[in-house]
Amino acid sequence: MRTGWSTRPQPFTTALAHPPRGLPGALGHPARLGPKATQTRGLETGTYAGSRAATQEQLDAVVRDGEPTVEAVIVRRSPGGYRAYDGTWLGVHGEGDDDEVTDRLLGGTIRLTARLTAAAQAELRPLPGWVDRPWLKYRLALVLEDDGTALLGADRVSYDDVLGLVVERG
Repeated sequence: MRTGWSTRPQPFTTALAHPPRGLPGALGHPARLGPKATQTRGLETGTYAGSRAATQEQLDAVVRDGEPTVEAVIVRRSPGGYRAYDGTWLGVHGEGDDDEVTDRLLGGTIRLTARLTAAAQAELRPLPGWVDRPWLKYRLALVLEDDGTALLGADRVSYDDVLGLVVERG
């Protein structure tokens, strides 16, 4: 145990912030980091601050220090198909078949509030035309109807350019 400052030069040591795969420990091998290293191994083993997270998604939510939330891509139902939030035509099934359309579509991605997470996971799905699109096939679509709203659980949601996501509690 140190009791004061030492004037002797100490060897410089460092730990990798993002260790290469296969390197034991979140910050490096415990034997190289000293006796306190076992306290930092929680992220490696899937436990964090006493969390009982069962999945990686739940662990990510704990690490963010908040309740779990989901993202959704806003699309508008229009006669004969779907449009991105910015008005870009997506097609009858939402297929939007080029990278520029996909970029515009992903520009309409929002994070839903934690209160809407359960309803979103139960009710929202990717559009049928997104099945073969790698950037879209797992994205949830929040489909706004003609009036600019969608029913999500008991709540009616809409998106306003100034206010953002607007939730009317049901």
